[in-house]
Amino acid sequence: MSGSATPLRLSRFAHLVETGSAWIVANVAAPSRLVVDAPTARAVQALARGPLSAAAFAAACPPEVDGEALLRVLFEHGLVVAEDADELGAFARVASAEPLPPADSPAPPGRYQTPRVLRAAELAQAAPATELQPLDVLLLGGCVLAFAQDTLVRRGRERGLAVRCRHAWPPTRLPRPLHGDGPAPDMVVLQPTIQPFLTSVWDDGPFQDAPVRARRASALARFLARLVDAFAEGLDGRLGLVHNVAPPTISPFGRMDFRTPTGFRELVGELNEAIAAAARAHEHVLVVDEERLVLRHGGERLFDDLLFPFGHHGGAADPRIAEAHQLPALSEALAGEYLALHEIFHGLRRVRCIAVDLDGVLWPGVLAEDGMDWLDGDTTTRWMHEGVHQALRLLEQRGILLVSLSKGSAAVTLEAWRGAADPRLLAPEDFVQHSIDWTPKPNRLRALAERLGLQPHDVLLLDDHPVERAEMRARMPGVRVAEGDVAGFRALLLSDPAFEVAHATDEARRRTETTQGLLLREQQRETVAAEDFLASLAVRVTVEPLAPEQLARACELLARTTQFNTLGRQPGRDEAQWLLAREDVTATAVTVHDRFAAYGLCGVVVIEDASVRAVVLSCRVIGLDVAVAMLVGSLRLAGRLCVGTTGHVHAVARNAPAHDLFARAGFARVDEERWEIVDAGAVARAGAPAHVQLTLHDVQEAVANGR
Repeated sequence: MSGSATPLRLSRFAHLVETGSAWIVANVAAPSRLVVDAPTARAVQALARGPLSAAAFAAACPPEVDGEALLRVLFEHGLVVAEDADELGAFARVASAEPLPPADSPAPPGRYQTPRVLRAAELAQAAPATELQPLDVLLLGGCVLAFAQDTLVRRGRERGLAVRCRHAWPPTRLPRPLHGDGPAPDMVVLQPTIQPFLTSVWDDGPFQDAPVRARRASALARFLARLVDAFAEGLDGRLGLVHNVAPPTISPFGRMDFRTPTGFRELVGELNEAIAAAARAHEHVLVVDEERLVLRHGGERLFDDLLFPFGHHGGAADPRIAEAHQLPALSEALAGEYLALHEIFHGLRRVRCIAVDLDGVLWPGVLAEDGMDWLDGDTTTRWMHEGVHQALRLLEQRGILLVSLSKGSAAVTLEAWRGAADPRLLAPEDFVQHSIDWTPKPNRLRALAERLGLQPHDVLLLDDHPVERAEMRARMPGVRVAEGDVAGFRALLLSDPAFEVAHATDEARRRTETTQGLLLREQQRETVAAEDFLASLAVRVTVEPLAPEQLARACELLARTTQFNTLGRQPGRDEAQWLLAREDVTATAVTVHDRFAAYGLCGVVVIEDASVRAVVLSCRVIGLDVAVAMLVGSLRLAGRLCVGTTGHVHAVARNAPAHDLFARAGFARVDEERWEIVDAGAVARAGAPAHVQLTLHDVQEAVANGR
């Protein structure tokens, strides 16, 4: 867009208005709005004078304005169009197809939001080097969500996202699909806990008898659960975020809430559990936890119940301003939370490994010299380092690998560490690899990453020394480096979405164990002939129909596997879930064991009618040579081990291990990407390697060559 020579002009529906301290650029037909500073407004005025090419516009901008970044923002908000765009015709078509709202519609007309000025310096700072990824967001809720739009656009740019927002007030019955005839959003946010719904319990409830209050709360909880179910259905597999409800800053029953039958602590718990239970039933629905936001940021800063009635449940306001508005704290918190949940659901920016400097991070001082006496004191230092241990233990349970990357003597350090044997601390065995010597850390981390099959951006470095951090950034670009003092490490580890997963799986909890097994297996492979080595592993492969409880892990494999992936790409979680849920698809789950470890569900085969649509296999078991056995076993299980069944491989550089899968399985090549079974017996024999013991569902099969 920015490099196009097509002349561009300001939309005929756009207007530029000065307000004194800032300028408003608004498109009354969209509707959309930007609030900008004076230099940015001068740049927009250049387009208002007549059509310009992108290059001419950049040249016309004041020197402090990034013309390319501004042009992107103006396009995202529908404020700039091509010179020949038929805006009147497009608007007429939309207007004629849009039914008028009922006269008695409870939704307030138009929309309003607190302006958040987009400044020239901020525009340039937020513009990433790479092209912004579009993210279309539909916000269904009260004015709280309308207020958040400007902030969501700005915070999205900081994360490389071109966010476009639409806002609507939520109906009591959600349509399917939610977006009606408009473009399908990538993410939908539902805030069902708004004033019309909460009033009967939150505002009227304190004046009712406890039994009445309890009945109303239960009815509201049932309604919210049904609303979440309808919301999930209308998403068509896309990501949906649903708000729960934060408790009032002060209970209507005061400090004696605990003595009150059906008090507000109980009411909030019942409503939130109803929302959580309904959301748990849908893989693509996540909860925006208002309670957690209040704990992190403070209810007095976020919500207005110290000023307005409890049921209004809006953002904190300035009582001196009569018009509807919201102070920025809640919009900032919500925008950050929405984008964090988007990243978690799609696995964006996910950290897969943490490289930990030991001395100064896991304990104060040098362990080889100072020992573990610090554990005996009741000091800030002691509790701070224990906090880092605990945070890393939690992340290890989520499947994030830990490696040590420290300077010193490995033998002395590990001996002192094992001698402590304190259950509150990480043990050396919680790390998949230790790298402790005096050589430069970037060289060692690069070797560790290659051994573990990781890219630099998969790794975070925790190091207390600024020189070591600077050297890592300079010599191994891409590695994420935690900045600041050790005192900030725990907050980073427990709050950044890069360390969270949308669905916890058994495979993730065992990732340290299975990776240790993989490394030990590869170490032994170097000393034994290939055939003898495979025969010694006692490899067991189980192929079974994909069960509902395995869906989350199967989606993770499809969305994250890059090497052994016949699709040649990584579908998003919503696409993966849609693919696996289709009625004409048979999906199989493949679990693998050897004498070193149980690797869990590490393969998925998707068969659509008489065609193998996708085969993915975790890199942890590629070296066990089980791919052909799992493919042929899946075909047997699906009843598709027959002449005419086809398979497809979209070959790219990244998925080289999967290129010859169908050739090795005995398929005949049809064209560049398609293979076909012409001899079912040959395929059956190829799927029975001597080193694999194969189980189909619950029927044991002794598999040998020639059978």
